[in-house]
Amino acid sequence: MSPTLFLAAALIAQAPAATAADAELAAQVRTLLQQLDAPQRAARDEAERALLELGSPALPLLATLPASASAEVVSRVDRVRAALYRNRAAASLEASIVTLDVENAPLGEVLAEFEKQTGNKLVDYRRQFGQQAGERRLTLRLDNQPFWKALDALAATAGMEVYHFSGGDGLALVDAPPEARHGVVEGRNVVYAGAFRLALRRLVATREVGEERPVDLQIDWEVAWEPRLKPLFFTLRDAAEQAVDDRGEPLAPQTNDFVVEIPPPAKASRIEASLRYKAPPRSVTTLREFGGSLEVLMPAEPLTFRFDRLAAGVAREQRAGAVSTAIEPRPQLGGEGVAVALRLRYDDAANALESHRGWFYKNACYLEAPDGTQTKPASVELARQAQNELTLNFSFEPTGDWRGQTLVYQTPADLVVLPIKFSFRDLPLP
Repeated sequence: MSPTLFLAAALIAQAPAATAADAELAAQVRTLLQQLDAPQRAARDEAERALLELGSPALPLLATLPASASAEVVSRVDRVRAALYRNRAAASLEASIVTLDVENAPLGEVLAEFEKQTGNKLVDYRRQFGQQAGERRLTLRLDNQPFWKALDALAATAGMEVYHFSGGDGLALVDAPPEARHGVVEGRNVVYAGAFRLALRRLVATREVGEERPVDLQIDWEVAWEPRLKPLFFTLRDAAEQAVDDRGEPLAPQTNDFVVEIPPPAKASRIEASLRYKAPPRSVTTLREFGGSLEVLMPAEPLTFRFDRLAAGVAREQRAGAVSTAIEPRPQLGGEGVAVALRLRYDDAANALESHRGWFYKNACYLEAPDGTQTKPASVELARQAQNELTLNFSFEPTGDWRGQTLVYQTPADLVVLPIKFSFRDLPLP
């Protein structure tokens, strides 16, 4: 068997068991993998493009490359996988869709149906707030509505509001005070942007003593996301936002080149944002538009790297998507424990590996014994850091002999910066 045919066969053999419906896809991937090693560059380029067009379903068939793969094939498959993971990360920012037609249905059943359709857990939090938590029934009809718009309709029908700080319990609903039941005006106080809901909180005009006109206009808003998402942080730039008054004149920002990074709170799926502008004259009564683009750094889906034969003490590297990991085992004295230096490197980390981020400490890492027993690290230390890579020192104290165990490490396949575009309109000025 030729090296190219061996490569294709090895990749397909390592993929999950295919159904009859998958057979055609597997055959396509097998053919395209052979073409990636074709003598003509045009044929290789066409094969790479065709693999990209197959989309996410091809990823399991491209999961692992054998050692015999040529450098050309490795490079091209890496590019394909990285692009497909990025595409999946971008697609995750699209809104989940809700379709519902219920009459006099219990609130709990409605919330469960929302979760079933969207993957977003919703909980009735009235009892935790000391509110009357008796049975509540709803009549609600929703036809292919985005999650946040559907949730706003549910809340308005039930006389409730979202509580964002319930942590692992899920996105919570509580009874809304009467003054808060004014409804949502889409485009004016609420904007739906895919899996995000942006809500205007306040406009504050400030003037100095002795001044006739305001000198400062502060705009505060919040950004909430479907809790199925796990954003790493948001970036707000005044250069990417614009406020335009009812004369068509743009407001000047109070500070030029203002940039702020906003991390998600530990137990919430919402952040608060604020920008300050030089206030317009009092004759201006309305902002015609306030909007722009907020950046969010999203992790692509997690990849699992497995390193066996730790006792060999050999530094090894594995790569998939846009990330590579490498380990260097260092046995501790006495032979009962083991320390592993693990290097994590992304093609473009987009500032996500700075030490104050901390998300990488939450990546799953453990020793796995032959019987499946898992040992989590006794300690983790940041040993080295650069723009696109860092090294973590893991110390383990497994119950069995570490020499026969496998190090398992999970990390996102890529880190992707994506825009959240929004526009509030016709905002009355204070």
